[in-house]
Amino acid sequence: MTPKSFSRALVTGASSGIGETFARQLAAQGVALVLVARSTDKLTALAAELPVETEVLTADLLDPADLLRVGTRLSNDPPVDLLVNNAGFGNGGPFVKLDLETELSQVQIHIQAMMTLTHAALNAMVPRGHGGIINVSSMAGYQPTPGAATYAACKAFETTFSEAIRLENLETGVHVQALCPGFVDTPMLASDPGLSKLPARLKLSPDTVVRESLEGIAENKAVVVPGAAWKAAASVTNSLPRGAKRLLMGGVGKLR
Repeated sequence: MTPKSFSRALVTGASSGIGETFARQLAAQGVALVLVARSTDKLTALAAELPVETEVLTADLLDPADLLRVGTRLSNDPPVDLLVNNAGFGNGGPFVKLDLETELSQVQIHIQAMMTLTHAALNAMVPRGHGGIINVSSMAGYQPTPGAATYAACKAFETTFSEAIRLENLETGVHVQALCPGFVDTPMLASDPGLSKLPARLKLSPDTVVRESLEGIAENKAVVVPGAAWKAAASVTNSLPRGAKRLLMGGVGKLR
């Protein structure tokens, strides 16, 4: 399976950052698109630039009715054979000082919405014996992350969930991937007062992240960590005992 073997992709959070980059790279491969985000204006402007058939589906995935509409689109014609679950956001600071509703919204979009759309996609793709699902997770889920406790926990769930769903579908023709980048140079990173000051060498470009993800889904890789340096970091992190991870991450909160 290669990017060109997909005929139509639905990308959430497509108005900027990694989602927009997925849309552009898939369009360059000739893949038709369904673009999902909250901003109709941004989606319409992006669609006008892309050289493929493109649907604009304005939706807030925190709204149950909107989430249902997006899930229904995955079941309808023309068929979608690649789902990119990219929508999400982060929130920095000590958990006790953060707004609980905002933290619960992270759980809702990173876990509930991701699961809902994954379920809808599988039910459409498995009978056809072909498809792909990319769940955009993060290396933040590889360890406890002070100052981003909810975000990191959601991403840990997202990665493990994706790995399990992949194992369940090894014989169905549906490839499932957890995409786990490190810091990516996107508007989301720029909006974080602490992380926006990171040296450029620590930031991945969205183009690199998406290119390696699409190569990985073609090879049915369970987890993709883009960038050589981040692959090495992931290997080291995975080899550490949980106690050592806690010691290592103890000072991370000082970045914020």
